Amino acid sequence: MTTLPELHPRLIPHENSSSICEAYRRIQELEKATTTDTQPEHLIYARILGYLMLEGPTDQAGVTMAQGIISCVTDTDIFELGKKYMHCYLRVLMSRRPTHFDSSEVSRPSYDAVQGMLKTKLFQAPEDHQTAKRDALIRDGYRCPLTGAYDRTSLKSYPEVRRMALEAAKPAYRLHCAHIFPNFVNDPSKEAVSTTDTIKQNQGNYAASVHEVLRSFGYVTLFDDLSGRKIHRLDNILILDPVAHDHFDHLELWFEPMPGREDTYHVRYSDSIFSHKEWKTEIKFTSPDPELLPLPNPEYLKLHASCARVAHLSGAGKYIEELSGDLEDSLVLAEDGGSAGTLEYALTPWANT
Repeated sequence: MTTLPELHPRLIPHENSSSICEAYRRIQELEKATTTDTQPEHLIYARILGYLMLEGPTDQAGVTMAQGIISCVTDTDIFELGKKYMHCYLRVLMSRRPTHFDSSEVSRPSYDAVQGMLKTKLFQAPEDHQTAKRDALIRDGYRCPLTGAYDRTSLKSYPEVRRMALEAAKPAYRLHCAHIFPNFVNDPSKEAVSTTDTIKQNQGNYAASVHEVLRSFGYVTLFDDLSGRKIHRLDNILILDPVAHDHFDHLELWFEPMPGREDTYHVRYSDSIFSHKEWKTEIKFTSPDPELLPLPNPEYLKLHASCARVAHLSGAGKYIEELSGDLEDSLVLAEDGGSAGTLEYALTPWANT
């Protein structure tokens, strides 16, 4: 957790700089007042709002934060606002429970057939997790772009891939198909058989709140772009080795674009202990045919990176991890109310998806 830095108006390039500065000063004052608060999560909620003004994915995010803060009448209102963004922004991309499918479950064309498909442009947009992984592996050369590790199943299926792994002297693992955005964009309430299907209805209400937050940041078409089976579109897919995938899903690893270098990113970590000396410090995503096999979407990676930075700097990432751990370890709730945060975490529909 890092204290909010001083904000200079000249660093805010748009016309709403005065309102953002006003809101930011209010958050700074609240930060100082809550340093010794008996409820430490209040400090985290305040810093979430402050860092979203500094590290938000778009200029519009800063404007949205300022408007929300200025409209708050009391400090309690501000804490509730910060809590909302923790649950409906940070948690969306953090601590997900990915479903791993073995790519051997989907038909595998021969290596020569894959090359022919590329030449004749026969690829279709993937409609499920398995075909997304198959096509992303082809796009990324059957390896993790970050660690260089090859996909174990592909290595067994294709002698050509085995030869490449041997020549590169790289290990082989069961690589993961990682979604930049999880399946939250598909509103579960639409699948509810009746209004009494309360779990799906609650999940739908939560999804609607997530939609509202990201739309207010300027992501107007995001949910149409990723709705239904389009969640598996290749520009929402990364091929990662299991350790890198775990760090990525817990916002401990993210990619920041390198100015002037297309599809090239710095690799960043919330803590240097998560880095590995064998891994790349910068990464360039490539594709044998970017039209047929699209690269990871820069806007999706930008939003993930913003989320990761805010979670790290505000302390929210660690707090969410603690709540998640308490939920897994606890059999009963504390009588003194000390489990209130854990209970609220558990009752948020996202925890049950």
